[in-house]
Amino acid sequence: MTKPTRKARSVRSEYKAWQHMKERCLNKNNPRFKDYGGRGISIHKIWITSFKTFYEHIGHKPASDYSLDRIDNDGNYEPGNVRWATKEQQRKNKRSKSTRNESILLAARKGETFSSIGERYGITHQTISNVVNKLSPGEFIFRGEGHRNTHITWDDVEKIRNLRKTETQRRLARMFGVSQAAIWSIIHEHTWNRSKNPSTED
Repeated sequence: MTKPTRKARSVRSEYKAWQHMKERCLNKNNPRFKDYGGRGISIHKIWITSFKTFYEHIGHKPASDYSLDRIDNDGNYEPGNVRWATKEQQRKNKRSKSTRNESILLAARKGETFSSIGERYGITHQTISNVVNKLSPGEFIFRGEGHRNTHITWDDVEKIRNLRKTETQRRLARMFGVSQAAIWSIIHEHTWNRSKNPSTED
C-alpha cells in the first residue's frame, strides 16, 4: 500500500479542521455548539459547502502543532478572521481580546449604542452581541425605543424593515444583535412605531 505523501497528509489535516469548524457552528448536537453556533458564531457562506474555497484562503497548516484560529475570538469564520496558530499564540490573542471585551461590556452597560461601539472598535453588531452575551448572559435583552439600554437606532429599524423582503428574521437578528422576537416586533411595529420616529415629525 502506498504511503500518503506529506502534502496529502497536510490536506487531510486541513480537511478535518474544516469539518470540525462546521460541526461546532452548525450541529446543535455537538458538545461544543454552545460555545460557537449557539452564541452566534457563523461561517462564511461559501465555505460551508466548499472546502476548496476555504483551503485556498487559509492555505497549508504550517506544522502539526497549529490549529484553526479566529483572530477575533468573538467574530465569525470568515475571510480576514481565520489563520493557523499555535496554542500559545491563541492564548495571547484571547488575553488581549479579553481586555477589549471588558471595555465593550462596560460601554454597553453605560447605555452606549451598539452602532457607536461598533464604529469605535471596527466590529459588527453581531460581534458586540456575541461579546456581551458571553460575558453577561441575559443582561442585554432587546428594549424598545427610548430605553437607556436600547442598542439599535431608528436607522437600524428602517434597515430591518427594508431588508425583511430579502432576509429571514433569524438572519436579521444576527445582523443587528437582537432576538428574533425583537425583529418580529419591529417589523409589525409593536415597538419602534413609525409615529414615534423623530425624523418623521413636522
